[in-house]
Amino acid sequence: MYHLTRTAASCKAAAAMASRLGTPAVATRMVSMDSLLTAAAAPFPGQKLTSEHAFTKDELAAYSRLCGDRNPIHTQEEAAKCAGFDCCVVHGMLQAALFPALIGSRFPGARLAFETFNFRAPVFVGERIQVEVEVLKIDNENENLRIEFNTVCHKNENILVIDGSAIVNVPLQKCN
Repeated sequence: MYHLTRTAASCKAAAAMASRLGTPAVATRMVSMDSLLTAAAAPFPGQKLTSEHAFTKDELAAYSRLCGDRNPIHTQEEAAKCAGFDCCVVHGMLQAALFPALIGSRFPGARLAFETFNFRAPVFVGERIQVEVEVLKIDNENENLRIEFNTVCHKNENILVIDGSAIVNVPLQKCN
């Protein structure tokens, strides 16, 4: 296990992943009509957003090119086997990009302010993972909502892969 903290500056991959995620069903709560948040998207403590994804070899190769992580355990099966794995290992940061992608797909204009991860177990090419974010706390700060999330990712329904937290700022007013 290792621990990583990142800020909004390192979230380019999250934007690319947002288009690949479906929109989850969410309970509703009313907010201002001038708000970017609609009744269907208004956050509330305890609210959970979920998605699933299985990474392909092509996605790992593209991510390797994009971020510059050329460790062959991610793209070459022989290298992964020599390192003691059954097949190619999905980059931890690629998996972690699913959290802000899921949040951003549900809360328009969300800006990641802080995120932490604990990587608990490897994920392999083709392995389906379940991603979940849960709203813990919501604060009004000026013209933004500051939302704290608990973040978890599992494989095989019950094996913890990643856990951590995220804080995002969501604008309340539409831009002109």
